[in-house]
Amino acid sequence: MTRINIALAQFAPSLADIAANLATIRQLRAQAAAAGADLLVLPELALTGPGPFERLPGFVQAALLAESARALAELQADSAAGGPALLVGLPHAEPGQARPFSALALLHRGELLGWRARVAGDGRDAWFIPGPVPGPIGFPVEGQPPIRLGVLSGQDLAGPDIAEALAESGAEILVAPSALPFATGGFDRRLQQAVHRVTETGLPLVQVNLLGGRGRQVFEGMSFALDDARRLAALAPGFVQDLTVTRWERPDDAPLASVEAARRTPPLDEMAALHQALVLALSDRLQGSGQAGVVVDLDEGPAAPLAAALAVDALGAARVRALASSREAAALATVLGIAADPLALDAALPPFLEGLPARQVAGLAAQALARRTGALHLCGLDRTSLALGAAGPAESFALLGDLDLGSVRALASWRNARPGGPALPPTSLEPLPGEAATEAILHGLLDLQLDPAALEARGFEAARVAEIQERLVRLAARRRCRPLVVRVRPPVPD
Repeated sequence: MTRINIALAQFAPSLADIAANLATIRQLRAQAAAAGADLLVLPELALTGPGPFERLPGFVQAALLAESARALAELQADSAAGGPALLVGLPHAEPGQARPFSALALLHRGELLGWRARVAGDGRDAWFIPGPVPGPIGFPVEGQPPIRLGVLSGQDLAGPDIAEALAESGAEILVAPSALPFATGGFDRRLQQAVHRVTETGLPLVQVNLLGGRGRQVFEGMSFALDDARRLAALAPGFVQDLTVTRWERPDDAPLASVEAARRTPPLDEMAALHQALVLALSDRLQGSGQAGVVVDLDEGPAAPLAAALAVDALGAARVRALASSREAAALATVLGIAADPLALDAALPPFLEGLPARQVAGLAAQALARRTGALHLCGLDRTSLALGAAGPAESFALLGDLDLGSVRALASWRNARPGGPALPPTSLEPLPGEAATEAILHGLLDLQLDPAALEARGFEAARVAEIQERLVRLAARRRCRPLVVRVRPPVPD
């Protein structure tokens, strides 16, 4: 009888802070050892965190690779003293290789048992090159034949080829460190992909996903294990650091099987997951930047009240400051318990501001207040407003910029219905005239890439379609300079 205990460790690595990530990995390894784990599986890019590495100067990229290699050597030395083996993700380049792999290294008893690299690519990580199709890595078991680990990236689970190649090469379990960003409904799609791979190969599977907010992306964790019958053997909670130990046995001449159900945390419903993703994105943004809080213009647009409420949820009311140019905004600030600076847009303006639209003046005031107080300018605009020309500054953070107004209102209604916390006033939930048709046309033009004739055939008014298309064309250059938008919508099917 062969036994192996595999620990799934999801955490939020600090971007390019390899020393901090190394310290966290050591803490997780100590926890895994105390829980009786034989192997600790960490997310993809656990040593560096995910980032736009391709935008960095070449000497910074080289330093990042060198520091990652030194940290890996330290972990390899740690493993010589006993304790769980580690499967850790990092960028790695072979000698003479111009760009690195997104690689996975298996360390055990002071040895590097093998490298594997992500094969698939989706255009998000231009710095990395695809790796070769992998074979299994033998994991030593005292007195027994090694367990053959089918190590692959989470992105490589999107199709059948890599998993099937590992199964045909003798893998006994698929092990998938991942860095797959959150999107609404994304966990269900991720789980279904894994179920398909288990069905096709007949192998159990564990997936360990990254955690944390990283610029435009947020990662939910929600690591899991499936046995060879596609049953959920473990499910870690979403949006929090977690270590879950799964236990497996291989009887003589029998396949590896889960022998003890680990913790299975019920997944969040869609609105609860979206709320947690946005809260995590904002809190991690400020933790990474070191900014004191946020400034939001409560009159910026129909999504601004929800943006302010989410900021309170993420940071606490004391770290949220508002600009209020209307009585309604001042009243909302009182409801949310946040400090509000009044802004009189009908007052006399300095000569250099005369003639500017009132909303533009308010935006400049919000930026100035954010800079003066060392805060982040939280843009209160939604996807519809940004697409149709509302101007948010490029240095601001558009927490709701990927959601249309219908989704904003659905999330606000969900938030109001939950117990605890200040509720938004009903007026902020009322749809605007023609809102549904406008958003349907935008979806057709931007997401589905339909031409006006196709939209007219679906019953939309020709003049309205033409008006929106003309505005999108006219504003194309401005959209390139828009705020940093947190991506939460699922990809549009081909």
